[in-house]
Amino acid sequence: MIAQAQDPRHRQAFGTFEILAFVAAALLAVYAAIMLVTAVSWIERPFPGFTLLRGQKVDFQLPESWSGAWAGLRPMDRILAVNQQPLISSEDLYARVRALPVGTPLTYTVARSSWNGSETTFTRKIETQRFPSLSWYVIFLGNWLTAIAYLAVGVVVALLKPGDDTARMHLGLCLSGSFHFLTLFDSTATYVWPSAVPSLLGLCVFGAFGINLALRFPRPLDLHPDKFQALVVLSATALATFSILTYDYPAFAQWSYTLPCAFAGLGGFSVLGNTAWTVFSRESSTRERTQARSILWGSLLAIVPAMGLIFALLAGQNGLLLSVGALLSAMLPLAVGIAIVRHGLFDIDLLLRPSLTYGLISGLLITLYFTVLSVAGALIGERSAFTNLTATVIVALAFAPLRDQTKAWLDGTFFRSAYDPDAVRAAFTRQAQETLSSTELGEAFFKVLDDTFHPTYLAAFETLDSAPHWRFIGGFGELGAGGVVQPSDLPAAETFELRVQNEVNRLVLVGPKRSELPYTRADRRLIQEIVQALATRLNVYAYMGMEQRQARQIEVLKESKAMQEQFLNLVSHELKTPISVILGAINTLGLHGKLEADPVLETYIGRIHRNAEQLSLLLGDLLNAGQLQAGQFILQRRPLSFGAVVEEAIADLAPLAAQKRHQLSTRLDDDLPEMEGDAQRLGQALRNLLANAIKHAGSDRSIRITAMRTDAHLRCEVSDTGEGIAPEDFAKLFERFTRLEGTRERGAGLGLFIAKAIVTAHGGEIGVQSERGRGTTFWFTLPLGMPEAALPPASLEV
Repeated sequence: MIAQAQDPRHRQAFGTFEILAFVAAALLAVYAAIMLVTAVSWIERPFPGFTLLRGQKVDFQLPESWSGAWAGLRPMDRILAVNQQPLISSEDLYARVRALPVGTPLTYTVARSSWNGSETTFTRKIETQRFPSLSWYVIFLGNWLTAIAYLAVGVVVALLKPGDDTARMHLGLCLSGSFHFLTLFDSTATYVWPSAVPSLLGLCVFGAFGINLALRFPRPLDLHPDKFQALVVLSATALATFSILTYDYPAFAQWSYTLPCAFAGLGGFSVLGNTAWTVFSRESSTRERTQARSILWGSLLAIVPAMGLIFALLAGQNGLLLSVGALLSAMLPLAVGIAIVRHGLFDIDLLLRPSLTYGLISGLLITLYFTVLSVAGALIGERSAFTNLTATVIVALAFAPLRDQTKAWLDGTFFRSAYDPDAVRAAFTRQAQETLSSTELGEAFFKVLDDTFHPTYLAAFETLDSAPHWRFIGGFGELGAGGVVQPSDLPAAETFELRVQNEVNRLVLVGPKRSELPYTRADRRLIQEIVQALATRLNVYAYMGMEQRQARQIEVLKESKAMQEQFLNLVSHELKTPISVILGAINTLGLHGKLEADPVLETYIGRIHRNAEQLSLLLGDLLNAGQLQAGQFILQRRPLSFGAVVEEAIADLAPLAAQKRHQLSTRLDDDLPEMEGDAQRLGQALRNLLANAIKHAGSDRSIRITAMRTDAHLRCEVSDTGEGIAPEDFAKLFERFTRLEGTRERGAGLGLFIAKAIVTAHGGEIGVQSERGRGTTFWFTLPLGMPEAALPPASLEV
């Protein structure tokens, strides 16, 4: 299964369970501190050789006190009397022993319950002895350290994973384990608890949480955890109730303590079994196997000797197990703590690295400081200000190298994947800026990930347009034989999405680390940042490629347009000659009277003449448009009379207006001045506007040409009373080859385009005013009195 780059786990707030558990942990920590201080009074003090629980039941004995299953005492034996004097309580025994010299023999009357409930009475003579320091360290301090280790690891996991079910089960296991070992410490040291009830409860709760934790840790079991968890809780409750109620009855004395011990062992062996199954199961991922192996040795060292110790004590034998059992019990929380640091157990990111590093440095510096003081005191004979100053200077000088060496050792031991995120980001950014292609960028991306995280493989995929599948586009490492087809063909990986041009169209898969260490949250965050930088660069490449393609398309369009213009001009020029020949021949026939002799021939020759003239006008417009587009349109500026230009245009188009039954009229100001310009071109522009009005105004309309002077300009208007033009069509009127929809008149759509070019070349402006149903007015303005040097360019590209 492929892990998602976006971490689906969200950090929840502390719930009621965590709050109550933290309160209990705080109380246990305070209690543990009190126990540690008060237990010191047992060292090298008179001791009866064993400890008692409520009811004067034997708890455990020191190794020197055992001489076999029938020669010594056993757990759950009851002390009835000492030197034939009834024993009231355990404190009564301790008070008598403290008042006697070490080595004083005491005769104990003992009652022993068998497994079938029968009870026998016998006497044993045991000499008082000192409680040895070694036994205190191994048994008392071992229990205390085990309790603190469980407490610390459980609280740390709960703090880093609040609301997580597995973390809650682990916290309950750790609290119950810590509670149980502290009650053992209590019963041997201060006897604060009034009975064995706390110890029995701790055993049952430890077993319940252990079994429930094994359902999901380190690899979830394919069971119904809710139903199974309820069954375990009911079993633990029933067992605890039975043990507490029957503890004081001789017939159930052995069973009341043995069954909770067995249930606690069942919880421990459940965790051990799931851990071992995770290590050897083929279904386990590399990360799960790595985490399970890291705690398997701790489980073996803690659970197996602890169970062996319990059964040895119940059998009346101890040996070496009593000395090392408590210390070995601390191996489980210790292994879990190391697995959290090294392998991200419980999926906890490494948040304790700075604390661990500087905590170890502080311990080493303190040790160095007192070592220097001790050596200096031994050499000089006394401690003085000079020795303190010397020790301080040495510690100050040793701080920097000690810090570096300690950090290097920790990185090599616990944090083998240590790296500088800023340096990694800077290196990839620099390489990305230096690359010139997406291929080189991909190689740089893979290289920086391989150098930083050392994954087993790296792979990149892109989407296929035809189907919702992925196509392998690059990578290296252990990708398997025959290539990769789909991301699902790869083993478990971290998956990151690339969004290029606002679409998720690429995937990057980062395989497990070759060191088998899991990816921490900091690892995923850094990879995500590098992936984002890669996506940003790919977007730049995509936009650059798009701009280059658009530039090439524009060049192609320009070349195609130039070829079209060249072809159009060539064709127009070549057709001009045969059209002129046709018109010349028709005129010659008319001059010799050939057409009047044959009416039929006159009709057809007339049609030929009219169409040839229309084709000649069209070719003229095409040539003029080609000249305008090629920048070859040149004005011949001379003094002219604009009134004469208007009269010539009306004279030329009067026959066309008569065919449409239009009434042409003019209104010219009397004071129109002389002006400079190209009379032929201005006449062409005016004829184009007038011809446009005649063609498109309909029939039986009035068309008027108006010319007037306005300040330094001459304004000319061509107005008709036709149907008008829609405002949304104004912008298209003066474009080349544009003909409005619904137009029935033939034409190339060049007349208005040429008129605008001529007016613009004279430095004027042209426009249109129209309303639907109220006619149309085309107007243009020309500057008056413009000197030659100030005239606009004679050629104009439109």
